[in-house]
Amino acid sequence: MPSSNPGTRPLSSWTDEEIEAWVGASALDDDEAPAPGDRRAGRRRDRHAGRPRPPGTRGLVGFVLVSLVVAAIAVATRASFPPFILLFGYLFGTLLWLSRRAGRAKTWFYNLSFVFLAAALAEAWLYASTWSGGTWFDGPHLEAKMVPDPDRGYAVPPGPATYEDVKRNNRGDLIYRATYHVDAHGYRVTPPSGATPEIHFYGDSFMFGEGVQDAETMPWQVARQLGRMTRNYGLHGYGPHQMLRSLENDLAGRSGAGRPDAVVYVAILDHIDRAAGRSGWDQSGPFYQVVDGRATWVGTAGQAKPLASAFHRAAARSNVWYLGLRPYAERVFIDTDRRRVAAIVKRATELSAQRGAKYVFLLWDVGPYMTDRKRVDADALSRLLADQGVPVLRLSERAPELERAEFYIPGDAHPNARGQARAAQLIAAAITGGAVPQ
Repeated sequence: MPSSNPGTRPLSSWTDEEIEAWVGASALDDDEAPAPGDRRAGRRRDRHAGRPRPPGTRGLVGFVLVSLVVAAIAVATRASFPPFILLFGYLFGTLLWLSRRAGRAKTWFYNLSFVFLAAALAEAWLYASTWSGGTWFDGPHLEAKMVPDPDRGYAVPPGPATYEDVKRNNRGDLIYRATYHVDAHGYRVTPPSGATPEIHFYGDSFMFGEGVQDAETMPWQVARQLGRMTRNYGLHGYGPHQMLRSLENDLAGRSGAGRPDAVVYVAILDHIDRAAGRSGWDQSGPFYQVVDGRATWVGTAGQAKPLASAFHRAAARSNVWYLGLRPYAERVFIDTDRRRVAAIVKRATELSAQRGAKYVFLLWDVGPYMTDRKRVDADALSRLLADQGVPVLRLSERAPELERAEFYIPGDAHPNARGQARAAQLIAAAITGGAVPQ
């Protein structure tokens, strides 16, 4: 304790020890009004000026409770409501709250909080503006049944099994009701036939036949046209990387399929991005790099680029990323990504030829999913493949009528039975070398 009462001396002559002792002995309560002329109130304000207000126990408890409530809402609505609206809104509130207690850093917290407010509003606006075009599955559906697969990342569980997908738009209108039958290996069924050699089909949901019945898919219709055994190895969300990995590891042979004399791969322009490992659902899928001009498997997308993989998993449901920023981000590496797909297709052509099979590459570059950027990609990819001696069957050139809406499921970008049938005609003609039916 100081030896004398410092209150009898000018404030400028007080030592820090004297101030601490004096205030500690006679501190005012926060709610107590100072007496007129009481110099202690002024000293108290001086000591705390510019210092952050530490959150009290009530503030911390409230913060934790709000955080838990937001987390619970995000988990409960994760299947139907964009989680990034909640996340960005939560970050806005948190940073705004911290800015009142951050002292010198309050301006940074305050300004940053409004960045997240803008992001939350952008997420909400994009969600609302696209809501009428949104879709959902009414009841259990095939995509929810996928299981991990060491070769392709994911696959349909072994069957035989039957799945019924009922897809509706956000207004409740029916888009399609389709029944899918899969065989003992999880592949969509094709007509039973003992005719050999076989024809093997690869691709995504277009090839699988999303939204159409078994007998309306391309593999089924080619089987009927040519009287041959066909196999459907297509599945939702697949790309050229799954196709090549299946050929490299002979998944067809491992499942008991016969020797093919034709291998068919149907591509859409989205496959460029999928093969680059940017699809949130496909981070366990195979990933290829072009090494010395050759497509080389380097593991899964998650193993090859773990940081990018974590980002794509997290950002998969962000409207700001998926609808706003991703289309521009894709263009940064578009030349590399196109060359990757060209190298994958070239390698698949070589493998097929080594096994005595003709390789048919059909590029589905028409329809409602196409954009101006995708048309540029279609031209560039076709040129790359032509330079490598790989024939490209472009629907925009061979069947331009498939641009019309009548060949697609209303409210959906997938081909309907008519679209599947027209593509099957082109594929059958390409396999046999016959004239293209009109």
